Amino acid sequence: MRETLAIFQKDFSFAEREIHQAATAPQIFPDLEWKQVFKGEAINLNVIFSNLHHIAPPKENVGHIGGTEISLGKADPAQKVQTSSNWTVTWHAATKAVMFMFPHRGEELWQWGDYMASEFSAKQPNTHHKLIAFDKAACYERTFILSFSILSYLITGYLI
Repeated sequence: MRETLAIFQKDFSFAEREIHQAATAPQIFPDLEWKQVFKGEAINLNVIFSNLHHIAPPKENVGHIGGTEISLGKADPAQKVQTSSNWTVTWHAATKAVMFMFPHRGEELWQWGDYMASEFSAKQPNTHHKLIAFDKAACYERTFILSFSILSYLITGYLI
């Protein structure tokens, strides 16, 4: 996996062109999130969710000083994952994209999706926002692939 990431990190534009030309690649996946996949870093489900349901392309966060245009980084996603169904459809899209690049990660991603689905079904809908925050923390900590005991501090912080 490290070798694959190193190749992609050398030339993101080449890797993106290859993805866009591949017939089996997920087509509704934002370019900025492909970069996160290439880097092996956490992806933003809010960006993916916004991309799944956008009418116009997302606006870039740009400022101006005189005649000079300055990029201010990523704009906030137009929509945010707020419900279990939002999370499920977005996680499915994210899993397809990661598995396209790294098929060996499929089992861990499906297991996490199954775990989260069981948590959503066991909790009242008015607490789902806590599960979504928990998922975000787990993904940024890269702990969902580790044992449940390592997740215990996140569970305590977000779900209890």
